[in-house]
Amino acid sequence: MPKRCVGQLNFMDGAVSQRPQGRLSALDEIARLVDWAAFERLLSAIPIAKKGEPSYPPLVMFKVLLL
Repeated sequence: MPKRCVGQLNFMDGAVSQRPQGRLSALDEIARLVDWAAFERLLSAIPIAKKGEPSYPPLVMFKVLLL
């Protein structure tokens, strides 16, 4: 059953509710607003295993965690 949330909007709700029709999608707007290169520089220090299957890039995993 859906849960009704009363109170302050979260980040995504605020971004979606304030954009007029015909504009960029919320995800495109976030991608435009956030400097992902800065996060990529910080996340590049995470070690990547040399064995096994190739791992996902750290920036992609960070974006997944945010969503």
